[in-house]
Amino acid sequence: FATSTSVMPDEVLLLGLGAVGTLYAYILQSGGANVTAVCRSNYQVVRDHGIDIVSDKFGEHPKWRPTRVIQRPEDLDAVGVTFDYIVCCSMHVPDLQPVSDVLRPYLTQNFAKKPQRLPVILLLQNGIDIEHDSYEAFVHTPEPLAACVMSANSWVPVMLLNGGARIEHGSLERLSMGVFPPPLRAPLPDSTRETVHHLLTLMRSGGSDAHLTNDITSERW
Repeated sequence: FATSTSVMPDEVLLLGLGAVGTLYAYILQSGGANVTAVCRSNYQVVRDHGIDIVSDKFGEHPKWRPTRVIQRPEDLDAVGVTFDYIVCCSMHVPDLQPVSDVLRPYLTQNFAKKPQRLPVILLLQNGIDIEHDSYEAFVHTPEPLAACVMSANSWVPVMLLNGGARIEHGSLERLSMGVFPPPLRAPLPDSTRETVHHLLTLMRSGGSDAHLTNDITSERW
């Protein structure tokens, strides 16, 4: 009998398939992960036609699609997987809706399916001081739903066109990621540290100029 030694792909839930979200969904999927993308306004376009990616750095990929496309937390029942990473690329507008409110239903469902392994949250969003809300809600709490919160700065000129059916990107793409709070103030468990470094490997395998920093808070300022 043939035996398989293959490793199951990492599962990524990515919220916000806009210009930046699409590019990093492509990077993560190219790096070997399965990407489940949460779309809103461009859901039908992505599901039916895919997204044309035109990039000086990553090439042209017509009608590219993430592994799965969903619209709402309830759709996770049909997906049937749990997630190693939850990447938030939606616009940060805390006065309208805190990020923790957006993430909570997805994290709650994920925990119900696999409470023994908590995902890493990556906030790939605009703004400063964006991490406290999610950290207090999901990590620094008696009943955590996430292993840690990471924050990221990206330098990437990319545009979303044609109603969400196309992105155009130049040659610049740089990503700086770090754990919040900085590890020097709150050392990470070994298992979480490995998961964080594995995310870096996924990004780099997908072609990103990504690196880790020990002080993402200062970098955001």
